[in-house]
Parts: sequence; structure tokens; C-alpha cells
Amino acid sequence: MSKYQKWTVLFCLLMSASLIFGQAAKTVFTYAPLTGWILGAIFCILAIITAIKAY
Repeated sequence: MSKYQKWTVLFCLLMSASLIFGQAAKTVFTYAPLTGWILGAIFCILAIITAIKAY
């Protein structure tokens, strides 16, 4: 795997983790789902950028 492919996989995992954490923490923190989705979108954009570089 190239360097960019590893970064793409890492950003995809972080995106999934932020979405899951946002849904799991909504009883503790009111804006947790919104925060999770925003972080997920940021990680998704970073994953797309690194995937294009890897291609």
C-alpha cells in the first residue's frame, strides 16, 4: 500500500468512528450528533482528497 492509500483508510475509519461516537453520545451531549456528522464530513473530504492523490 502506498502512503496515500494508508491515509485514505485511516480517514475512512475516523469518519466511521466520529459518526458512531456522535450517535452514541447524544444522551450525554446535546450536539453530539451534529458534531459527529461535521467531523465525519471533514474526514470524508480528506479521504476523498487522499484517494485522488493515491490514484
